[in-house]
Amino acid sequence: MLKHDTQWDYVQYYSYKGYVDNQYLQLTQPTDAPTDFPDPSITPTPVPPFEPYTAITIKDKVNYHHRMGEGYSNVYGVGQLPIGTTLTVLKEKGEWAQVQYGNYKPGWVKLDCIRRVD
Repeated sequence: MLKHDTQWDYVQYYSYKGYVDNQYLQLTQPTDAPTDFPDPSITPTPVPPFEPYTAITIKDKVNYHHRMGEGYSNVYGVGQLPIGTTLTVLKEKGEWAQVQYGNYKPGWVKLDCIRRVD
């Protein structure tokens, strides 16, 4: 049921939508409806915000990508970073880190190419 009214209900049956006099309907709980609900008195632990940190490249010729992904390297006039290059990690996403290198625009490097040095 998409919408309930005093006499007419707006329903969907597969891809069909329309109105049905609700005297012909019986309201029940869907079979796929959850039966256990989380305890509202339990507050989930908030995830702390990401704290930027300093890292260095641990491999030679680390590609500086303008987007996450292998096909977006050698941008902003940077190209490849030599081993030992200092970066500021701004955020992490999957196997990638968004980093700041010098005065260039932020770029992306693979996490397995850097090491935290804080």
